[in-house]
Amino acid sequence: MKTGIVILNYNDYENTIQMLNQIKDYTCLDKIVIVDNCSTDQSVEKLKVYENKKIVLLEASENKGYASGNNFGNFTHIGFWQNSTEYNFEEK
Repeated sequence: MKTGIVILNYNDYENTIQMLNQIKDYTCLDKIVIVDNCSTDQSVEKLKVYENKKIVLLEASENKGYASGNNFGNFTHIGFWQNSTEYNFEEK
């Protein structure tokens, strides 16, 4: 099973990088998605150096709040499944 995590950042590079450094070597995580929620403190430029096959940096086009930022990361790179919905997994 593949697993991932979304880290939401807004003008808080120091705490974001502290969390990233704590979890980046976890073998249970296949993907770490950092969503920058329109920071104005140069966070994006600082975080770009950490991008690799496992760590993805997304830049939101506008700050729509916590839930929207997390959904952006989940739906873009992690996947979000609701157990009350039927899905067709056939390849097209």
